[in-house]
Amino acid sequence: MAEQSFETLKVWQKSHALMLDIHKHLLPHLPRNVRFCYHARGSLDETLNHLIVARDLEFCSPELYQNLREQVEEIRKLLNGYISWLKTKRLGEMNQVRNLLFRKYR
Repeated sequence: MAEQSFETLKVWQKSHALMLDIHKHLLPHLPRNVRFCYHARGSLDETLNHLIVARDLEFCSPELYQNLREQVEEIRKLLNGYISWLKTKRLGEMNQVRNLLFRKYR
């Protein structure tokens, strides 16, 4: 039986199409550093998934798993806080520009 690539799977094709739509329609409107943080958060989730697999296959002790899991959650909180700060900063900058334009054309 010949091996099939994951690219032939319907679920992958639909997921890939969704990702393309998101990138085409949503990501260009976000500042580059926010997009980077979203990708970093996705990588963090992937890392957590590998950690869970290592725990389930008993490749690491429960103590090590818990320690690493706590680090992942701490990084997630920091990353989410940074994303919020970047979005708020961006919103503030946009409001300043609007205010300047409003004053100029009043």
